[in-house]
Amino acid sequence: MPSNDAFDYEEVIDITPSRDIKNLVKSMENISFGGRKFGEAYYILKEMLDQGAACKKFLGLAGAIVPGGLRKIVIELMRKGAVDVIVSTGANITHDLMLSMNGKQLRLPSSRIDDIEIREKGYFRVHDVISPISDFEKLERGLSRLVSPIEEGTYASYELLTKIGTEMNQDSIVGMAASKNIPIIIPALTDSILGVQIWPFIQQGKIAIDPYRDLKFLVDMQFDLKSKGEKSGALILGGGVPKNFIFQSASVADKPLDYLVQIVADQPEFGGSSGATPDEAKSWGKIGERANTSTINCDFTIALPILASALLT
Repeated sequence: MPSNDAFDYEEVIDITPSRDIKNLVKSMENISFGGRKFGEAYYILKEMLDQGAACKKFLGLAGAIVPGGLRKIVIELMRKGAVDVIVSTGANITHDLMLSMNGKQLRLPSSRIDDIEIREKGYFRVHDVISPISDFEKLERGLSRLVSPIEEGTYASYELLTKIGTEMNQDSIVGMAASKNIPIIIPALTDSILGVQIWPFIQQGKIAIDPYRDLKFLVDMQFDLKSKGEKSGALILGGGVPKNFIFQSASVADKPLDYLVQIVADQPEFGGSSGATPDEAKSWGKIGERANTSTINCDFTIALPILASALLT
């Protein structure tokens, strides 16, 4: 067995119940298992935020963030300067826009779910949340009103969403992003109801969406950070395409991330991007050799409210 002198030991310090969420999360760094990851993540994210403009902060949104009830937390992160760039699935932005147009999200009783009945009554389901199909018809009409005045041309997804967002209130992710000059990139825009509803304008020759403009924008940003010697970090919720899109831009520019907190339920053994570890990303040059990282294996509807409350209050 190795000598005790080969290790730097720190004592496990029991935590006690607290009404102060910030002190509670900070103290969790001194315990073990998943709780320790919460404490580590808090300090990593706090260091990112404390650097202000000297650290570019990416937010990756995958999974059902908005249907899951985390929309206002994302908006507050943006409001408080905790986000510089968002990379999202199209689905989350679809639901954000739908809610901005007076759409609804309704919780189902978890004890009884009959999807045929749900469909017959005119709803779509996301786990235990349903939305009226008519709300997506409302979204289609609203998008038509917002997109029709846009000048003909070719756009990146973030450019189109900025134009849409200037007509939205700040109680939406898209509206807050536009007001704060935070680009929202949707790498797989066509893989969403939003992409499908924009498609008629593309077929009419009104606009075109060029995903390589998004790629260029993000890679150029990474090269700029590299040339200035500035830091970068990411908070990844759910992994997927947004996670890889952020990571690959860092790899292409040889500007690995200095910080990473990822909240995922997946495990690395299944081979998916969501479950891939920060150490694996180091082999690709996506995360720096000495980067501060933490992976919280947890449902993000549990982890994000706790972390955001500790960071922003």
